[in-house]
Amino acid sequence: MFNINDIRKVVINLKRRPDRLEQFNQEMNYMGWDYEVFEAIDGGGYVGCALSHQKIIEDFLKTDDEYIMVFEDDSFFMPYTKNQLEKSLNELSNLDWDFFHLGPSINCPVNNFSDIY
Repeated sequence: MFNINDIRKVVINLKRRPDRLEQFNQEMNYMGWDYEVFEAIDGGGYVGCALSHQKIIEDFLKTDDEYIMVFEDDSFFMPYTKNQLEKSLNELSNLDWDFFHLGPSINCPVNNFSDIY
């Protein structure tokens, strides 16, 4: 199994929004993770965001990295995130998976797969 702390983490941030990057930095400090900043493509809302995600993945596919975590600068973590993430990753270790989406859950606790079935 992999160590999530070793996975490359990238945040999408518009250069004109340092306030959002500052808030995101506090979230990553809470998680204890380092990250890189990708200067967002400023294409007007969703278009620029989608193009930024696309470019990050295109660049990722040119590397030998197995995993990447991509965040938007308005991401935040609920207080139970660390515990929940550990449980979810433990369950994923028994499955063949390619994509793990961490949000959004907007103040709604997430259930584990095994707790549902």
